[in-house]
Amino acid sequence: PPPLPLRSIRIEGGDFSYLDDKGSPILTLKGLTMRGALNGENWKGSLNAPSIVIGSSLIFRNLHAALTGPANLSQLDLSPCTASFGGGSLSGTASLTSLRESPSFSLTLHLSDSRLEKLLSDASLGTSSAQGRVTGDLRLTGTAGKGSTMNGEGNLLCKEVTVEPVSFLKQIGQLLNIEELKLLRLSEGKCLFRVDQGRFVVDDLFLRSENLILAAKGPLDSTGQLNLESRLLFNENLTRRLGGLLGNKLTPAPEQGYTQIAFRVSGPAMNPRTDLLERLTGIRIGGDLGGLGGLIQGLFGVPKPQAPPPPAQTPRPTP
Repeated sequence: PPPLPLRSIRIEGGDFSYLDDKGSPILTLKGLTMRGALNGENWKGSLNAPSIVIGSSLIFRNLHAALTGPANLSQLDLSPCTASFGGGSLSGTASLTSLRESPSFSLTLHLSDSRLEKLLSDASLGTSSAQGRVTGDLRLTGTAGKGSTMNGEGNLLCKEVTVEPVSFLKQIGQLLNIEELKLLRLSEGKCLFRVDQGRFVVDDLFLRSENLILAAKGPLDSTGQLNLESRLLFNENLTRRLGGLLGNKLTPAPEQGYTQIAFRVSGPAMNPRTDLLERLTGIRIGGDLGGLGGLIQGLFGVPKPQAPPPPAQTPRPTP
């Protein structure tokens, strides 16, 4: 675009939305306050917003950023920028080009000391009884509105975590009388992931409790299909207890002192399936996880809605 005939700008309490080619919001800022002035050939200023929503689900708060860009505003750089997410601190840099043909973006973010239950709420996954602290990093580039152009990598690390397991793990806990599978207390948790041409890939999901390890890796493609190679590992103490029940179903694990059973999580993300019960029992059970909502609900202890009690029946009067 040609240079704008502006030398300064001030916006108070504005709302800003960046839309894709179908009119759906990619980025929404509420209560935007922006000040800037042209200094030579560059704009310099500041940007603040109490509420930021990416897509329709990720909610960030209290954005503060230094704002720079060339005179024609063909690119905006927010560096440094800070915000709040999941009750923790988010910091990093971001840039966005405003060229209509290819509006590209880049992000480098670091999350520190986020609370797990608050993070789930800010990710629009509902309330949760989960507890723990989460840190993480994300680096992402691409063309705004074109998911297939996104590339990047990141990680999430957690500690002092207590979560209610997914329903199928709780069933295994009841079947094998493993108390840890009724309420997971994690001493270590990590998820290493990458985005490869818009496809989300879990490179290493690793959750360790006192006697158990849950590990998984695999892709989630653009159509929402999962293909996770997963492993449930038992330490020597549990292996001795379960040896008579599981027989030859447990095999040595690469991790020293553990045995394992491999299983798969597959199918659409809104209705994933697992064959873990079948692998453990040798009986084909089906393994439907009851939808992504049920999976998230089981994993993070989201309370299930209670069915209303049936209406009381009024006794008929005796003639």
